[in-house]
Amino acid sequence: MISTNLGQEKILFGSSILAGIGALALKQPALLPIAVAMPLYMNQLNLKRSLNDFGLNVGRINEAICQVERQPERPPQMCLQPGQRGSTLICIDGENIFFSAKEKGLEINFPQFFESLCKDAFSVIGPYYYTAIGASKNQQGFLDRIQRLGFEIHAQQIRYYSDKKKNTNIDLLLTTELLAFAEKCHTVVIVSGDSGFAIPAKYAKQMGKRIEVWGFEQNTGLELRNVADRFINLMDVPGLCRKASVRPKKRPFDDKA
Repeated sequence: MISTNLGQEKILFGSSILAGIGALALKQPALLPIAVAMPLYMNQLNLKRSLNDFGLNVGRINEAICQVERQPERPPQMCLQPGQRGSTLICIDGENIFFSAKEKGLEINFPQFFESLCKDAFSVIGPYYYTAIGASKNQQGFLDRIQRLGFEIHAQQIRYYSDKKKNTNIDLLLTTELLAFAEKCHTVVIVSGDSGFAIPAKYAKQMGKRIEVWGFEQNTGLELRNVADRFINLMDVPGLCRKASVRPKKRPFDDKA
């Protein structure tokens, strides 16, 4: 058992080094977040599956890097005053927010959500809505609707294994893109209660970025809240949360279409 753990750690460490060397060799600073993100999430998952899933993510991560390169090199220098946000990156953990709202018997007013997230921003990168997708037409219809509102959908297909477990690396994708795009903004907004995002949030903060965390107070991990320069309880945003007309027993898009 000890040798197996050491072997996994060596692979993870080696992967980080290779990603870092590749970033420097190719003069692609946007690749550096991969070196950070891979060990953070792969060591929490079955290694073989994680390596396979990461391989599938390479194309998506490369696309994110290309998007970063199309953004202005750096945001203009600004001394942010209270209430100012400057250029703002918005990353939404769709799965986390959905289940947190469902637990409370609530649904999100997405037009109001978009308006509230973007308010007082000098410019906006996103908002990016990260989610896992299945085969349901219900879910696709929902994603089409919020896309028309202005949300940019970053989705990954749910992958099923022989032991009937399902997995996506949405957290890895969100983390990688968050760190890549953070170079281009003044404020990073993380809409999630998952404390797993505390580490990339700390990294962005060390880059000099202002961190906002939006989530349901009772469902947001203390570690993530402690990193934030500002925490916004979604229940306190006017017009954002409303009682669900019919509270589903499960996600409406879990059913196969």
